[in-house]
Amino acid sequence: MQISTNEIGLVSALRLQTPKKLEEKLLLERFSSGEMSAFWQLWQQHRDYLYSRCLGWMGNNYYDAEDALSLASLKAWNKLPECAGKITNLRGWFIRLTHNLCVDIHRERYRKRITNMQEIAGGDNEAIIANVDSPESAILRHELKLYIIQRLLAARYKMSTFQSHSFKGESPLPTAYCPLPMKRCW
Repeated sequence: MQISTNEIGLVSALRLQTPKKLEEKLLLERFSSGEMSAFWQLWQQHRDYLYSRCLGWMGNNYYDAEDALSLASLKAWNKLPECAGKITNLRGWFIRLTHNLCVDIHRERYRKRITNMQEIAGGDNEAIIANVDSPESAILRHELKLYIIQRLLAARYKMSTFQSHSFKGESPLPTAYCPLPMKRCW
C-alpha cells in the first residue's frame, strides 16, 4: 500500500490540530456531504459566543441580537456547504458572517429612517401625524383633565362669592347689590 505525499501532508496536518479542531473539521465535511444534523452541532459549539458578539453589535438590544443570530444561522446554513472546503477557521468564519449581517441590519434601518424622514418632509402627512396620539399620551391627557376638574371642584367650595360666580360664568352684580344703605352686606 503506497501513501501519497498529499496524504502524508494531510496526516501530519491533522496531527498538529487539537481534538476539537479535528471534530469540527469532520463535522464540516459531514455537513458538506449532505448530513444536515452536523450543521447544528457546529452551530451549537459557537452559538453562545456569537450571541454575546451580536448583543454588542446590536447595542445591547436582546431582541435585535436574537433576530440577528437567527438570520446568521440561516445564512450560514445556506453558505456553509459551498464554502466548507475553503474554511480554515470556522469560528472566525461564523464571526465574520454574523458581523456582516449585523452591519447589513444597521444599514437597512438607516435607509428606512432616511426614507421615512423624506416622506414626512414631503408635507402630505403632517396633519395626520399631528393628530395621531399614542395610547399612553391619550390616557395621560384624560387623567390630567380629570385631575384639573377635581381640583377646581374642590377649590370651588373655598372661593369667594365673586370667584364662584366668575367660575360659573354668572354676573357678580346681583350678588354685590345690597338694598340696605350704609351697612355691610357681608
